[in-house]
Amino acid sequence: MTLYLLIFLFPALFALLNFDLKSNLQKLLFYTFGFFLICFVGLRFENGVDWWNYLIFQSFYEDADFFGVFELQDPGYGLLNWLSYKLFDGSIFFVNFISALIFISGVLIFSKHMPSPWLSLTISLSFLIIVMGMNYTRQSSALGFALIAITYLFKQKQFKFFIYVFLAITFHKSAIILLPLALIGVKRKLIIFTSLLFLSPILFYVFVSTYIEAMIDLYLTGSGMDSAGAFIRVSLSFIASIFYFLYRQSLVLDLNIQKIFDAMAVINAILFIMLFIFPSTTVIDRFALFFTPIQLFMFSALPFVLKPFPVTLLIVVFVYAAQLYLWLSYSDYATLWIPYNFWIF
Repeated sequence: MTLYLLIFLFPALFALLNFDLKSNLQKLLFYTFGFFLICFVGLRFENGVDWWNYLIFQSFYEDADFFGVFELQDPGYGLLNWLSYKLFDGSIFFVNFISALIFISGVLIFSKHMPSPWLSLTISLSFLIIVMGMNYTRQSSALGFALIAITYLFKQKQFKFFIYVFLAITFHKSAIILLPLALIGVKRKLIIFTSLLFLSPILFYVFVSTYIEAMIDLYLTGSGMDSAGAFIRVSLSFIASIFYFLYRQSLVLDLNIQKIFDAMAVINAILFIMLFIFPSTTVIDRFALFFTPIQLFMFSALPFVLKPFPVTLLIVVFVYAAQLYLWLSYSDYATLWIPYNFWIF
């Protein structure tokens, strides 16, 4: 547990010192720590609940040909597994390292655009990197692409947004929920809407139809499947959304970016309500992950609008440190994270 907490506190210290990324030295430190996280997540050994499930998943690609990869689930992630056999005799570390590279790169790129990049990275460590990144390999990769996509949407580069959302969908189909965000800030909404309307049946048939059937079978049959931490994770996004609406005018955002976070805040509120009426909190949790970027934004901006800066920042850090500590101490699955194992050792 100590190792995880120390890793969490490292970026928290730089956030407290209000380090930005203006100098080359600060950028080097930021990306060096990012590379450490890629190795930490990507080269783990037998850590995470789904470690053995992914080994079974990988075995499906041992004798598959190239075109067969696209007939199985999640072609983007499947391609990595196929390449692992062709290049590295089926090494799961190749798959995990590339997945971590995609995920952490997305976190770094998104955090770089936040009011406090170091605080955004600190917040992401608590759940996204340590818990999700070390377990939900497919979905964390999808989230990495999604974070890059949203960053391009900030700049109103819809084509690149579509490209990265498409890549996210090839790793985890739930990322399709991000597609409607493309309508935000577009002057010619009718063209985008018509394109989405035309592409939706194709995307649904190719990517989503079998996924929905699998989701129903896995999560909704019987009494439904629940995630123990879903309430906390979705609640934090909901709280971030409340703070966003409270301080929306003080944030001085470009209108396009403001509309993106407006949509995310509303969706998070809906997902929070759905926790109490939907038969499976796991389903809500899976989709809510793609709207956690509002946590990275709002809580990294909060110390600048709710002063004094050090006090608010310490409160934010404490909340996420407590979340990590409580999860490592009391989660039924935390024993699969402790001790941390590195592949070389």
